[in-house]
Amino acid sequence: MRRHFLFNTGEKENSGGEQPEAAIEWIGKASDEQIAEWKKKYPLGIFYIGTEEGHIAYFKNPGRNEVNCALRKTAQPLDRLEELFDLTFIGGSEEIRKNDTMLMGVCNKLQTKMDGSMAVLVNL
Repeated sequence: MRRHFLFNTGEKENSGGEQPEAAIEWIGKASDEQIAEWKKKYPLGIFYIGTEEGHIAYFKNPGRNEVNCALRKTAQPLDRLEELFDLTFIGGSEEIRKNDTMLMGVCNKLQTKMDGSMAVLVNL
């Protein structure tokens, strides 16, 4: 799987799952120790989303309960994604919550977590 970033991370593609070397200093960046602690605490894993404004937010991978709770929130797609944001946010820049542009960009990326993992359907 290839990952493409919309902002300068120092690399154009990240195909191996390793973290890219950031060309900017992230606002809200967690320490290596904090990231290691989160990895132990959340068995489904963690991930981060960075904004083009230089802010970073860390999330735990949502489980069935978080996705169910977000889907039950309302019929409004953005409200569902904001609920998922609130349920899975574990650290980073709080400014992302306050800035509508950044929040919508991050929520757009969170949508992929609600979609689940890739699966293949094969007719027999």
